[in-house]
Formats: sequence, structure tokens, C-alpha cells
Amino acid sequence: MIPLFSISYLLQYLAIGFVPGKLPNPCFNLNYLSIRINFNDVDEVLTALCLLRSSPNLQELEVLGRPEEQTAEETVINFREDDQWSCHQLRLVKILGISGIKPELNFINLLLSTSPVLEKMTVKPASNNGGWELLKELLRFRRASVQAEIIYLDP
Repeated sequence: MIPLFSISYLLQYLAIGFVPGKLPNPCFNLNYLSIRINFNDVDEVLTALCLLRSSPNLQELEVLGRPEEQTAEETVINFREDDQWSCHQLRLVKILGISGIKPELNFINLLLSTSPVLEKMTVKPASNNGGWELLKELLRFRRASVQAEIIYLDP
């Protein structure tokens, strides 16, 4: 297993300049990825998607939101640019420290709808504010995997 940890704020440095849809060389040996994302930063989100698209054997994903950097303004990001992309091997997802803003929900929706073997997605928000609304929204999302369960943890 080759983990890639986004210690500190690595994505914001990778996001400088042009962000390709995929890396030129796929990360075939990467099966665990942990990233910190500011979901209001379009370049960071696109860089995270680039890493996901470039990791065909990814089995576990941990996403750490950065709620301290979230603003009231919500960024509009088109997650559906490439409808043929899929996380074919992704089984486990942990999403921590989110606040329920639209870009975060769109990212979660994308993961659920493109992961046909997903077994479990654990979501732990940064605070209790809007917790029930977040949970209701998560349960409404369609899933590519009939066995995918969503586990909501209290902050």
C-alpha cells in the first residue's frame, strides 16, 4: 500500500497553475489517499479530482474539510464534466470536518454516484449546526453501489 498524505496544505500548492483532468501517468500503486480540501477553492477541488481520476486502484479515501476557511460565498464547481469517470475500486471513504456547504455535498454526491463497489462512507461534520439537514441530504443521494452504507458521526 502506498499512501499519499496531504500534510498541511499540499493541495493548494499542487493547484497552482493549470490543473489537468488526469495526471500524465496514472498512480497505479496508490490505494489509500488522505487529502485536506478547502471546498471553496476551485483549484484545490479540481486538483483533488485530478488525483482521484489518476488513481484507478484507489480503495480507501479520507477527505478532511477545512471549515475554518469556508466562506459564506459558495463556489460553483461542475463535478460532472466527465460522466464516464468512475472510482471502480473505491471501497471505503471517510469525510471529516465538513460544514454541509454545496461544494462539499456535490463532492460527496460525485463519490457516491461513481463508486460501484463502495461499502462504507463515514461522514463526520465539523459542528452540530445543520446536522439533521446534512444527514437528510446525504441519504437522498443516489449510489452506484447497492451495498454502500452512509455512517453519520456526531462531531
